[in-house]
Amino acid sequence: MKTLYIMRHAKSSWENFHLDDHERDLLPVGIERTKKIARWLKEKKQIPELIICSSAVRARKTAKIIAKGLGFPLDKISVDPNFYHGDPDEILEKLYTLPNRLSRVMIVGHNMTFNDLANNFLDWEHQIGNLPTSGIVCVKINTGKWEEISSAKSELDFMIFPKMLKNKKH
Repeated sequence: MKTLYIMRHAKSSWENFHLDDHERDLLPVGIERTKKIARWLKEKKQIPELIICSSAVRARKTAKIIAKGLGFPLDKISVDPNFYHGDPDEILEKLYTLPNRLSRVMIVGHNMTFNDLANNFLDWEHQIGNLPTSGIVCVKINTGKWEEISSAKSELDFMIFPKMLKNKKH
């Protein structure tokens, strides 16, 4: 069984229009929402064995916030430049190459790619229109090999979005 956590980066700033999109930073509200998600994941013992993120500043910082919250070593975060503009097929190609000894992998990146990727694993009942910032879709995939995740049966384990935790103390 493989577990894939598909996470969109935290809310980022559009304040500086002269800044390249790749270099956009996180807003304080995005940082706080991501910390809430990290606390929820830790409480539920949802700890990945590997975190792979886009090379964009906002994705790298999101991955670091999650890693810190989970006690995951920051130096073990893998940065993949192809996650920045990659389409779902390119993301899948990366996942196919993962060592099969890994069971739980988190990827952190961007919409619409990550929204579409999540929907590839979800049945019609659970399809999402927009993976919100700091949102995570977790799917369980019934295979022991990463290269088989596209063809194997998968099911939603959980979806957790910051607004779901708004009034909860986590």
